[in-house]
Amino acid sequence: MSFRVVQADSRRLWAPAQTTGTGASSEVKPDVEKGQIYTVESSSDPFHPSGNVTIDSKSGSSPNADINDLPNPLRNLTLCASLCSSATVQRVRGEEGDGDEKKGWEGHGDATEVALQVFAHKIGHGRAHLTGNTKEDEDLIHATNIDAHEVVVEHAFDSGIKRMSMAYVCTPSEGKPYILVVMKGAFERVFDRCTNILLDGRAVTASDMDSVMHHYESLASEGLRVLTMCAKRLPINMLESVKTMPREELETDMSFLGLAGIYDPPRVESALAVKDCHRASIVPRMLTGDHVGTAIAIALDVGILWRDYPKTAVMTGPEFDKLTDDEIDALDPLPSVVARCAPETKVRMVEALHRRGRLCIMTGDGVNDAPSLKRADVGVAMGKNGSDIAKQCAEIVLSDDNFATIIVAVKKGRGIFFNLGKFFLYLMSGNIAQIVLMLVGLAFIDEAGESTFPISPVGILWINTLCAGPPALALGLEETPADAMLRTPAEYKTIFTFWWIVDLFAYGFFMGAIALANFAIVMYGYFDGFLGLDCNERLDKDLCDFTGRARGSVFASFLFILLVHAFVCKHPLQSIFKMNLIENKPLLWSVSILCLSVFPVIFIPVINDRVFLLFPIEWEWGLVFASMVVYLICTELYKIMRRHITPIQVATDHTAEKEVGTEKMV
Repeated sequence: MSFRVVQADSRRLWAPAQTTGTGASSEVKPDVEKGQIYTVESSSDPFHPSGNVTIDSKSGSSPNADINDLPNPLRNLTLCASLCSSATVQRVRGEEGDGDEKKGWEGHGDATEVALQVFAHKIGHGRAHLTGNTKEDEDLIHATNIDAHEVVVEHAFDSGIKRMSMAYVCTPSEGKPYILVVMKGAFERVFDRCTNILLDGRAVTASDMDSVMHHYESLASEGLRVLTMCAKRLPINMLESVKTMPREELETDMSFLGLAGIYDPPRVESALAVKDCHRASIVPRMLTGDHVGTAIAIALDVGILWRDYPKTAVMTGPEFDKLTDDEIDALDPLPSVVARCAPETKVRMVEALHRRGRLCIMTGDGVNDAPSLKRADVGVAMGKNGSDIAKQCAEIVLSDDNFATIIVAVKKGRGIFFNLGKFFLYLMSGNIAQIVLMLVGLAFIDEAGESTFPISPVGILWINTLCAGPPALALGLEETPADAMLRTPAEYKTIFTFWWIVDLFAYGFFMGAIALANFAIVMYGYFDGFLGLDCNERLDKDLCDFTGRARGSVFASFLFILLVHAFVCKHPLQSIFKMNLIENKPLLWSVSILCLSVFPVIFIPVINDRVFLLFPIEWEWGLVFASMVVYLICTELYKIMRRHITPIQVATDHTAEKEVGTEKMV
């Protein structure tokens, strides 16, 4: 996952040597048990190639390293960091004719290698100067005693073996040329290729690996991405054989130089995004090639792990790969963090999730991520730093390489899904109400034995086409509700859930029943119940006066209730009195305009009696507004019942949970 920013910077270095001074002639003892730590000064601009490198000392005094008189272990470590890289650091220049040339600095290449180049430039040994491919710049400092280097072999970083190597012809200012082979990578894939400690140092002993690993884990526990550096010198007469030498042979008999700890900080928004994942019952897992200590530090920082996480929540790739499918299926839960994982580890994790009936979203940027991106239900590739193959295998490409963008998209998608439910609920519950009104209305029989409609067909058509559409569309523009990310993904499997169907018929029944009650109250409570003759075809003032006024009451009350119903549909559980009713401006405008449309229909002659078959109403307006109040009471009581059965979910702080990695439906 892309939790990290793209600007990394080198913070700490460790070399297996205890120096007694800062001069090049200082005595150096290849002591891996204690060694020497160097701290790299950082600035607000991670690409700015300036800052001191201090030699840490327990005495409290930490002198700055002199770029022209570096201790041999630090110089060789710097040469490896600088030369075993293809990244560059350069100033951002203004446009031609622009007087302001100082536009800051930028790095090109992998973020880790850019960080190493920035460090190398700070200490005066940038690759550009070592290879003679730079123009003089007053802010690009460089040592005066550097040797010339010409690249002859480059083996790019391979995620399968987790290392890269390069070979150079080194031409010193004094002495004979020689071949310098430099290599960096993961500790377990680099240290086993080493036979010596430091160039021209002693041979590796049995205890060296444990001592170096101790320092490695110490740096990794600080959240640093730790790279292991090594090199070797070969005679110049081997130049042609080096060019054709197999990679495995070239990367043997190396001399261990030290460790470089790079600070690759998580994005500020990553922790909030992971917290939203937990709230939304989405389980975030981190599968990374970093050392387990670095992976744990990052996972703790962003909230994937908690401080008291169980041991089963973290595994290494080799440990996970050794398990059979049955053993993986027996894990409860699956690990939240897998460090030092290979491409096939990610594929096995996807398959393990699928066997558990889970949906899986996989992010990746490299060529080797392509299989897992293809196997996942949704593959997400990085748009900035992602490879073309990863982008082709993925369904989604992130333009900003930011994990938080995925969560924003999930939230937006849930909001759209939620709004579709409101849209359909509003329209279809209105249709249910009309069906109730028309079907039950068949029970009103006139003097000729014919059923008298409580509302005319034109009135139904007017409400159904002109008055129901705009509020429904406005509901589709609602903001994502606050509890959208508190629901499980299973709740978004279908719009037509059990409670959605119950809401549909409940609201439809309420609206239809209140409209029917209005017709009955006007006809039988106030008038004498005379329904007239042939009032479905035309309205005769003498025969259909009572029916026309009852229809006017039904039309007005039904339309006003339907408009109130639009606000009721904003949330299936929340009370209308706790909603922000003015946040949806399109809904307010549509409701306001449709409210005004009632009066021309009822009061304009010819339109009212010949088109809509109703008469103007008088005292019935009180009944209309009372109907709105009754509908609100009914819906509020219904929502109270709903909240009692399915309470509104409240955001909780999952960082307080004790159980980590609990499987949730994803």
